[in-house]
Amino acid sequence: MVGVPGRSKGCNTCRRRKKGCDLARPACGQCRRAGIECAGYVRSRAFINMTDATGSLSHGRVTVAARATSMSHSTVALPDDLARAAYEVRYLELFWDAYMPLKSNLGGVEHVTYVNPPWADAANDLYPADEALRTALLALGLRTIGRRDGHQWMVNEGLGAYVRSLRHVSKQLRQAQGWKSDALLATSKVLGLYELLCGAEDESTGNTSQENSWQIHNTGEQALIIRRSPEMHTRGHAALLFSNARTHIIIVCMVKRQRCPLSTPAWKTVPFTHTPKTYKDALLDVFVDIPGLLENLDALRLAQDPSSSSQRDKRVGILQECWRLDRELLGWFDKYGPRRQIEELRERRFRNQDPSLSDAVTAHIMGIYWAVCILVYSTLQSVLTLHNGGCMSIDEAALPERMELKQYCRHIADIAEVLLHPSTGVFGLHSTALPLGVALRYLNSVKEPDFGELMSPEKRRLLGLLDGDQWRVDSLRTFLSSSIKDQNRL
Repeated sequence: MVGVPGRSKGCNTCRRRKKGCDLARPACGQCRRAGIECAGYVRSRAFINMTDATGSLSHGRVTVAARATSMSHSTVALPDDLARAAYEVRYLELFWDAYMPLKSNLGGVEHVTYVNPPWADAANDLYPADEALRTALLALGLRTIGRRDGHQWMVNEGLGAYVRSLRHVSKQLRQAQGWKSDALLATSKVLGLYELLCGAEDESTGNTSQENSWQIHNTGEQALIIRRSPEMHTRGHAALLFSNARTHIIIVCMVKRQRCPLSTPAWKTVPFTHTPKTYKDALLDVFVDIPGLLENLDALRLAQDPSSSSQRDKRVGILQECWRLDRELLGWFDKYGPRRQIEELRERRFRNQDPSLSDAVTAHIMGIYWAVCILVYSTLQSVLTLHNGGCMSIDEAALPERMELKQYCRHIADIAEVLLHPSTGVFGLHSTALPLGVALRYLNSVKEPDFGELMSPEKRRLLGLLDGDQWRVDSLRTFLSSSIKDQNRL
């Protein structure tokens, strides 16, 4: 059972051989050294029927069909508290299956480094002893599965669990040392994901937009991380959660166009003292400087005397920063870029009836990369335009081919077809929000016709990806609509 204290987390082969396991994935080092097949970490599940004949949530004692390797099927009557725990575990299991339905092997260990260390492992380890995290995960699981399968009672139960989780968070924050809890960090992550997936349904009943609710949770997580200091995120669950949290903290700062507190040298290095950076961590080191770049651009636009020497110095400073970030982007792709995987996707025209986990991971990391390219190169072009009174001169417009922005919108549309495939689950939906939002924000800022056949093909294609009634696409469409409906600049 997930989260049961004392239960070995080793692979099935090491547990059977009673050997120590180093928990490496996809195959552990113990099995590799012994030259035997690693049976992985997936445990047999207990399927629990928690509904009555009408589909309503059962109460009282529950009958569970328990399966064990050494005995045949048997029927066990569980007391109320055990039944409730079994019910919660069952729907958390269903949610993790929905989060990443792909079951295929990654096909190469190098792909693992394109994504963050699994925050889900940290959440699963922490939730049994933390009421706020437990109810937040339950809320997310019930709402996700309820929407997917069309069960309104599950949606309602999920909303109730969400409200209970908020109360537990509030109580924990009032405790003297509550802010030090790793479980509280995980809870903020889960509540933010809840708003992305489910917030649109609650927006009509409150005064806060879906995007604002999502920002509130992520801003709270940022405040917790800053208060805890870099040194508290170097090991264990804290390191896993920090590595994952950086992405959405940067996104919130980008949307607000305010310098990110995590862009300092200490925050880029100290948390990785004992945990080596993944390829994604290296890319986020570039991304984390983007909000400050946007803040400087806004200050330049608001200057009363753009011809003054101080403003000229600011323009030069922003251009130098853009060229520095350009070099870092080129360096990242030269060192880590998944060239072979991208070419394989392009050969299939990014349309695979059954994309692999390798496809999803490649699309995930390249979506971030291309979004950062749009942000850096559009800022550079904006500064050049301001320098020339609103129009770019021929010499200054002769920028490298890599700075043609619409190509990145086309690339993002390509990988969005992979990420929005049903087999990528919630992971694909979560991964699509950033690149698709950045591309649409850029296209909205371009002075061109925005209707009918006169709409640019890039924008038409991106909007077409959101034109569906599948629950995942509907969630993404409403979230992006909430976040850019009042946008009037990149």
